[in-house]
Amino acid sequence: MLPTDNAHYTAWRLSCTAPEPPCHRTRLPLLDTPSSRIIDVVTTAAGEGDTITYREIADRAEIRPPGRIQCVTNTLEEMIRSDHAAGRPLRAAVAISRAGDGVPGPGFFQLCREISLYFGPDSGPQAALFHQIQRQRLHEFMEARAAADGDSG
Repeated sequence: MLPTDNAHYTAWRLSCTAPEPPCHRTRLPLLDTPSSRIIDVVTTAAGEGDTITYREIADRAEIRPPGRIQCVTNTLEEMIRSDHAAGRPLRAAVAISRAGDGVPGPGFFQLCREISLYFGPDSGPQAALFHQIQRQRLHEFMEARAAADGDSG
């Protein structure tokens, strides 16, 4: 049974021995926040191999104005930092700009530079190649994880 208040949940979460927080695998009713809904939408798109625009993420996660897109980008930044720190491919690579020819907005590349994952410009062929590589890594990771989950079930 899951704890029902934040202090107990934090203690419970810290006591987990799973290699990644449980909220990255399943939706816990206790975590029905805008950020958790965004994570769910992005993780689902990653598992399906799809890309999704920032607006579509906000719509599917039922994020209300004002600040819908800012809420999405803030959560995507947290996901990038978390995934990178854990050595996982970036789930946020599935999030693309509506105006960006199928690539994320400049903030994705800027943050990847900040965490020393990318060293190129915010747009152009080098950025597109970096994004393609990140999506490929994510696709391979999600397939392997799905296969492992299938083997254990």
